[in-house]
Amino acid sequence: MANVKTTCKQLTQMVESGKYKIIITHGNGPQVGNILLQNETAKEVAAPMPLYVCGAESQGLIGYMMQQTLHNLLSEKGKGNIPIATVVTQVVVDKDDPAFQNPTKPVGPFYTEEEARKLEAEKGYHVREDAGRGWRRVVPSPDPIEIFEKEAIRQLVEARSIVIASGGGGIPVVKDGEKLVGVDAVIDKDLAGERLAVDVEAKIFLILTDVEQVKLNYKTQGRRALAHHSRRGEALSRRGALRKGIDGAEGTCSDPVHRGRRRKGDHYVIGQSGGCPRRECRHNHNKLGDG
Repeated sequence: MANVKTTCKQLTQMVESGKYKIIITHGNGPQVGNILLQNETAKEVAAPMPLYVCGAESQGLIGYMMQQTLHNLLSEKGKGNIPIATVVTQVVVDKDDPAFQNPTKPVGPFYTEEEARKLEAEKGYHVREDAGRGWRRVVPSPDPIEIFEKEAIRQLVEARSIVIASGGGGIPVVKDGEKLVGVDAVIDKDLAGERLAVDVEAKIFLILTDVEQVKLNYKTQGRRALAHHSRRGEALSRRGALRKGIDGAEGTCSDPVHRGRRRKGDHYVIGQSGGCPRRECRHNHNKLGDG
């Protein structure tokens, strides 16, 4: 809850300004990892839940913490009547996405090779040795193509609600005719956040990380901070100057700028959470692509 409170204190400043309608998204790695570990530990007494159900569970538990913290902080400012809602969010992916043929995202606990091979044989898991630390299950990480609850989210925002959505990259689903079916996969949270921003036509996409700025020539002696980044970043990325990893943050943070879904007047900002609200984002942050 301490980490949630730190972030929510910054977000309440944006709410208090009255200038912004806010949608919040978040990661869920440690939480869904704990849920998977609980599943594994209790598998003899309770049937383990599929990964996509664990993702939905984590959206609810993190959403609850954020809702309560935001409400309490806003109540201290006399604004406790502002509605706050968590939307358990399904994110549509393509069942033919190449990621399903090449699972790479480690999830869940570590196993011995013998345990991993047994899971591979009995459950059809894909398993892989993980940097000398043991064996883990790996799952696909497909690209998000649609936020299924986008209209519900849009309506809540228009009603001046604070909305928490698409947590942990969302619950991956594929379409089977008119029906949706959950799939065991992990969608990158930054790409899902960008998909959410596009689908609800947000004007600002703000990624808060533990570091200040995107770096050119990451992890080299010639690295330098990138203060402003527009379409030039595409050429830089192709040249290798923008590499996986943003001074400790995930490399996909800069991917939204390269995806070609920006509109004129949109702003993408990457930076340290202490730099929020947006008025201060011009300091020690990256302003990514303004149309």
